Amino acid sequence: RRCATAPAALLAQLLVLACNTVVTMAAPAAVIWLHGLGDSGAGWSDLEGQLRPHIKHVTHWRFPDAPHLPVTLNGGYRMPAWFDLDELPVVETTKDDEPGFAAAIKTVHKLCAEAEAAGIPSHRIVVGGFSQGAATALLAALSYPRRLGGAVVFSGWLALRDKFPGFIHAAQLRPPLPILQVHGSLDDKVAFSLGKLTRAELQRHGLDAVTWREYRMGHAMAPQQPAELLKFLQTVLPERDGGPPEPVAASDAADAA
Repeated sequence: RRCATAPAALLAQLLVLACNTVVTMAAPAAVIWLHGLGDSGAGWSDLEGQLRPHIKHVTHWRFPDAPHLPVTLNGGYRMPAWFDLDELPVVETTKDDEPGFAAAIKTVHKLCAEAEAAGIPSHRIVVGGFSQGAATALLAALSYPRRLGGAVVFSGWLALRDKFPGFIHAAQLRPPLPILQVHGSLDDKVAFSLGKLTRAELQRHGLDAVTWREYRMGHAMAPQQPAELLKFLQTVLPERDGGPPEPVAASDAADAA
C-alpha cells in the first residue's frame, strides 16, 4: 500500500514544482525599431547586441527596412524613407506627407500584430525609432488598437499635429502610454524647438507619461542614450509580466488631471 501511494505523492510534488516554474518564468517581450531617412534596419541592429544581454526576456527584435520612395528634398530620387520630406531641417511649418504616414503606420501595425501572433501580448511590445523612424513610431504606437508597452522617440517629432487627436486610441491614453523622448539641443536636421513642441503637444492631449532627455548634441545618438533606452525598457517591459495596466475611465482620468 505504501508503494502504491508513493508515486502519487511524488507526482503531486512534481506538478507543484512545474506550476511554480511556469509562474516564475520570464515573460517574452518585443522591440520594433524604425531607422531614419536613407538608413536601413541593419544600421540599427547593433542595439539588440548592446541591450539584449541585460534584457534577455526581450526575445523579439525587429529592425524593418523602409521602402524606397521618391523624396522631394533628394530631387525626387528614390531612397529608403518611411514618407516623403520636402525640407531639412524639419521645423514646425514643414509639410507632412499624410498618405506616406498612413502607409508607414500600417506597416508598423502589421509588425505589432505579427509579434502578437508569435505569442507576445501587445502590452509587452515597444515601438521606437530615430528621426523619421521616430516620427512614424510615435503615431503608429499611439494609434494601435491594443495597449502597447511604450514608445521611444529619438530625435523625432509629432507630425500631423492638426489631426493628431484623431490618431490617439483610447487603449494608449488611459492610462497614458509611457514615452521616452530624447533630442539634441544642436540638432540641425529636426529642430530642437520641434522636439520641445512635440513634448508639449503630447502632454496637452493627456499623454503626460513622457520621460524627456535633452543633450548638447546634433542629429545623432548621444553616448548616454543606449543606457537611457535600457532603463526605459526594463521599466516598461519587466522580466515578470504583471499584465496590462488597468484601464482608467474617462471620468477618472479627468478627475486625476
